Amino acid sequence: MIITERTDSTFYDAIILDFREKNGNSMNMKPFFAFFIVFVIALVGYHFSFRRLGAGAGSRLRLTGLEFLAFGLVLGPGFLNVIDEHTAKSLEPLTALVMGWLGLLFGFQFEVFKLRRLPRACFPAALVESMFTFVFVFFGVFFMLPDGFFFPTGLLCAIVLSAAAACSAQTGLALAQAGAGPDRSGLIRTLRYIAGVDGLFPMLILCVAHVFSAWSHGAGALGAGAVLIPAFAGLVVLYFLLLARRRQANELALVIIGMTLLVSGAAAMAGFSPLAANFILGVCIVNITREKEKIFNLLVSIEKPAYILLLLFFGAAWQVTGVSMLLPAVLYAVFRFAGKMAGGFTVTALLKPLRAHPRSFGLGLLELGGLPVVILYDFQQSVPGQGVATVVGIALAAIVVNDLVSLFMLTGLVPRNGETKI
Repeated sequence: MIITERTDSTFYDAIILDFREKNGNSMNMKPFFAFFIVFVIALVGYHFSFRRLGAGAGSRLRLTGLEFLAFGLVLGPGFLNVIDEHTAKSLEPLTALVMGWLGLLFGFQFEVFKLRRLPRACFPAALVESMFTFVFVFFGVFFMLPDGFFFPTGLLCAIVLSAAAACSAQTGLALAQAGAGPDRSGLIRTLRYIAGVDGLFPMLILCVAHVFSAWSHGAGALGAGAVLIPAFAGLVVLYFLLLARRRQANELALVIIGMTLLVSGAAAMAGFSPLAANFILGVCIVNITREKEKIFNLLVSIEKPAYILLLLFFGAAWQVTGVSMLLPAVLYAVFRFAGKMAGGFTVTALLKPLRAHPRSFGLGLLELGGLPVVILYDFQQSVPGQGVATVVGIALAAIVVNDLVSLFMLTGLVPRNGETKI
């Protein structure tokens, strides 16, 4: 009996020792520890950020959430190494879910019935200023890329970075509107309309970029895409059937979370973008379901914690190469500034309803917001590689520079005054 116990103990000890030698003593626990850390930071950040704000540039900057990029950078391999490459790989299902959730939320903003209520001039204005920005940034980025970026990676980088640059946010405009005089209220309202819809063009470009990426990887990827399209159509039908009758809030939450998990996982396995897949799904669902208001309120309730989580993971994966990245980041911001200004000048000159607005119209569309950050992180996850990570890191630094500058540029159009609650 004693011999048997010793033999069994030795046998199990050998198994455990072999497992630890292959996987490391702490490899199996580190992802859970990292998840706990980022979850606590996201929860605390949600309760202390995005709250009562003053009118100063410093308080407005808190709305961007860029401080959580710094937290993620500290947690990354360059400092505390809490989120290393292996841990980030283990937590990819979580990041795919977060991107899918944000993509679904953004898709829900494009309900055709509500979009038809907007002034007609907003849609051509948004398209023109987005196209100008895309073209300016595309050629600037494409010719700045190192020689090591061959087709199709270099082209994909230029397309995605230009699509991210074409976005505009209306958060700063909403704050500025509170203190704007009656002579500027119409301008701010028009800028908010345009900023609210001009994210559609970059998202469509992102979808095309992922299709192009699949095509460039050969027939195998094309075959996967041929399977993915009918599978996605089947998921839309399944979603519609689940939402065909009215449900309680808890049942609806289970349906939304489950379908987001399913779509994000299927997209990630097929090599497609969870962000783009859920965005398309959101556009489809918001225009066919009767539960759109309940679903939108559910999605919005978790938007900020999800965005903070994304910033933390993006910060951990941020490739900071030192002072050398500052010049290309500034050039990226300059190209975007030129595109927004050229687009704003064009729409105020060509579109009759906008001719009353100043030619510096583009100054109100400089703020990037959160969508470009999500697009860049999605691209970095979909097209891994040191070169892509470096280019995306430069674009992320440009976003930080741009958001710092845009707060002061907006003052040229609308003075900041008073205090606002978000």
